[in-house]
Amino acid sequence: MNMEKNVSQEIIVSDVYPQAVMQTRGNQYLFHVLCTDGSATFGVSGQTYELHHLDIAIILPEVQINRLSFSSDFKGVFLMISRSIAHSNNPSLQWGDRGFLYSFSNPVFHFSQEQADIFTQWTSIFEQRLADTSHLFYNDVLGASVRTFLYDMWNIYAPLLEAHITSSEGGNIFERFLELLRLHCHQDREVAFYADKLFITPKYLSEVCRKKSGRSAIDWITDYTTQK
Repeated sequence: MNMEKNVSQEIIVSDVYPQAVMQTRGNQYLFHVLCTDGSATFGVSGQTYELHHLDIAIILPEVQINRLSFSSDFKGVFLMISRSIAHSNNPSLQWGDRGFLYSFSNPVFHFSQEQADIFTQWTSIFEQRLADTSHLFYNDVLGASVRTFLYDMWNIYAPLLEAHITSSEGGNIFERFLELLRLHCHQDREVAFYADKLFITPKYLSEVCRKKSGRSAIDWITDYTTQK
């Protein structure tokens, strides 16, 4: 494998595991790894996951990955997008939420060859954009690339994202909570307000949020307030 191809504070594209970054700043990045050959294993929240040909792992900044190992013949593509650039260039709160929720519970997804090609094309685009530091609108172009990349990924995951949010206990409540947030986040920032709208207690709303996303209701309210 080659050394890391492009490194910046915002986006990292590599064909080797960016160990130094993951050890020191891993919780600041949305981490992707696409397996193109061989295999890999890793642990999240006590559960072990495997990667094989055309499997992709998407690890959220909030998720701690451990016991990561690669087979001797492993080949793959690593893409790290900082929390800050993803946050500031999220083109849709609704789809961003769905992507977060699905990846939180399902960090491994199998690509078709066509889908894998779309992902690797994007890593090439990011490399080109990162290298073009003389571009007059460097930061804007990089941000626009992140937005379009997210649209392409959500398009691939759309059927699973739509189904997942209401697939388990509390799903309908959580979806309704997010809809209320989109409508009221700048006027009302108290958990009790949203719980009252849903005819449940604040405690139960927080329990549903943690079960569905690993985050509290107040965390979601804070995120919506700062992003909208």
